[in-house]
Amino acid sequence: MKETVETNRDWHAFWASVGQRTAREDLFQQVERTSRGKPVPPDQIDVLVRDVAGALDLGRDDLLLDLCCGNGLITFRLSRLCRTVVGADYSPDLIEIARERHARPNTVYLHRAADALRPSDLPMGLPTKVCVNSGLQYFTVAMAESLLRSLRLLQDELTIYLTDVPDSGKLGVYYSGQQRWEEFERRRAAGTEAIGSWWDRDHLHSLFTAAGYSCTMMDPASDRSMAHYRFDVLGRFPA
Repeated sequence: MKETVETNRDWHAFWASVGQRTAREDLFQQVERTSRGKPVPPDQIDVLVRDVAGALDLGRDDLLLDLCCGNGLITFRLSRLCRTVVGADYSPDLIEIARERHARPNTVYLHRAADALRPSDLPMGLPTKVCVNSGLQYFTVAMAESLLRSLRLLQDELTIYLTDVPDSGKLGVYYSGQQRWEEFERRRAAGTEAIGSWWDRDHLHSLFTAAGYSCTMMDPASDRSMAHYRFDVLGRFPA
């Protein structure tokens, strides 16, 4: 399939109820860092941090904005590489856990939707770089367009890196076999799909371009656990 398949699920409700679905100590389960229902190996987080730091060329002078930060599992590790990190998420439960479990002196956690941030929310300074880790799957096309517009209000020059975007060109590979495909269609019709939006690379590139960004699609490193059906995006504003 070579078109963007938008999510039908109410992800706001899903993430708002995370505290009811998972134990407070299950940090990987809380943010869906799982494979076949089991937490991914901890070194997968380190691999992702490596790739984010490399793609954004993170340094000690950077103020990084980590959108859809969840419980801070990745934010905490990125904070070791930057002057300041601001994590933002619309789940109150996850932000509470992030502040409790992943606090650092140079880290701030905000209860905000990714596309609703304004400069007034960032008294510590405006971001030089932005990452969205495994977050775009929870966006519709309209939400992604809103995100790209709102980020332009934060800074005149900005680099954004989105990781682990589900690739619509590999949807049939991921849901291979009649039984798995029928499950996908059933759950999608019911608004309970497991992953969310599957993005067509050309379509996503066009959204970035229309918003004034340059855009490069990147295949994840082979040692990333989801590399076989996802891709990364590096965008810069202005183009």
